[in-house]
Amino acid sequence: MSQDSTERREYERRLEESERRYRTLAENFPNGSVTLFDDELVYTLVAGQGFADISVDPATAEGRHVREVWDDDTADELEPAFRGALAGEVRSVEFAYEDREWVAHVVPITDDQGDVVAGMAMIQDITDRKERERELTEYETIVETVNDGIYVKDRAGRFTMVNDAYASLTGYDREDLIGEHASLVVDEDAIEQSEAMRDAMSDGIETNPTMEAAIRTADGDTVPTEGTLSTLETGDGERKQVGVVRDITDRKERQQRLEESNERLEQFAYAASHDLQEPLRMVSSYLQLIEQRYADELDEDGREFIEFAVDGADRMRTMIEGLLEYARVDTRGESFEPVEVDAVLAAVRDDLQVKIDERDAEITATSLPRVEADSEQLRQVFQNLLDNAIEYSGDEPPRVSIDAERDGEEWLLSVRDEGIGIDPSDADRVFEVFQRLHTPDDHDGSGIGLALCKRIIERHGGDIWMESEPGEGTTFYFTLPAATDS
Repeated sequence: MSQDSTERREYERRLEESERRYRTLAENFPNGSVTLFDDELVYTLVAGQGFADISVDPATAEGRHVREVWDDDTADELEPAFRGALAGEVRSVEFAYEDREWVAHVVPITDDQGDVVAGMAMIQDITDRKERERELTEYETIVETVNDGIYVKDRAGRFTMVNDAYASLTGYDREDLIGEHASLVVDEDAIEQSEAMRDAMSDGIETNPTMEAAIRTADGDTVPTEGTLSTLETGDGERKQVGVVRDITDRKERQQRLEESNERLEQFAYAASHDLQEPLRMVSSYLQLIEQRYADELDEDGREFIEFAVDGADRMRTMIEGLLEYARVDTRGESFEPVEVDAVLAAVRDDLQVKIDERDAEITATSLPRVEADSEQLRQVFQNLLDNAIEYSGDEPPRVSIDAERDGEEWLLSVRDEGIGIDPSDADRVFEVFQRLHTPDDHDGSGIGLALCKRIIERHGGDIWMESEPGEGTTFYFTLPAATDS
């Protein structure tokens, strides 16, 4: 009898100790709660750090039925899972409570004989996880609905994700691409370029990570593409490369047609200028010959008529030469290289020195930068702008100032004069071919100089514009790419 009492007390002690351990574990259960309930769905243990975020008090919940602790909607979600656990089933149920989202994992508790004697529910706050899942779903929806191909590569250059558009672009199934090296679809040069851009982005050097590459499709064709690259750092610190790729076949075909059209335009302009200039030279020559041979027989009106005709033929020849020069901006231009603008300006000053001296012109400039440009075309721009500034200076000696200001990857240059000015309503018209604001009798010029400047600056990827008021002078602004080593 004494032995039975001792064994019972030892069993109760172990049971109490086990309960304390369970309660300690339950009270420290992170981001959720642990509950035990009996076969009548009455809580026997309620604890966990998750109760700090809701209004349920675990101390008052113990000893109460599940429907006395939770509102009806929550109880309707939990009760079937609890009864399932008492029937020996393992269940999970998600539910919303007090603006948070939760998941309850409910399991049966059995005795030594395997009989179910109670149930346990482990409830976790999954609000953040569900929000991430929704964001991921939105992201996946965007990725799969855009027309551009999207891929993710690991550090070794193997695809870890591609969307349907990228798979369609390559002609492979998504399953065929995942795990494969990028060399399956692009050549070694493209891979080396993308890796160099990735490293440059990691170092904060690359700011415009865009490149062109030809994709080899599954059937052996090639597709010209343009890709924009970025890097993605995963939770474990791995850096992956993300690419957004677009088929530029149509653009390349348009570019090819444009190049062919420009070539035909140049051929036409050259032929037209040659064919037109020869008759003009003949007209001028014969008119001058008539003037020389029959000067004594011509009255003052006759000599004046011949002078008008010769002057008109000369102006026509100048316009034709300007048109030819305009047509050749793209096709006959030199490649871009670092150019000292100070040196270009000095050369233009030399070219205009006679006119500068005749008009007592003063041209000042700040220290000018290095730019990526075709030096000869840049010389044409400055020559036209300075020549105009001197020509349209009015009655006072011309005063011209040249300045430059850095603007990101570009230089903003300006040429300002104190001349007669231009009506702002003509700000666009002055850049059109043969659009003159003054008659030839008032000012010389072919009417093509500023149009030529605009085309040259646009070839360099820049913009040109003017600001002016009549009688207040004019400032021409234009942008050029900064030299890569400046």
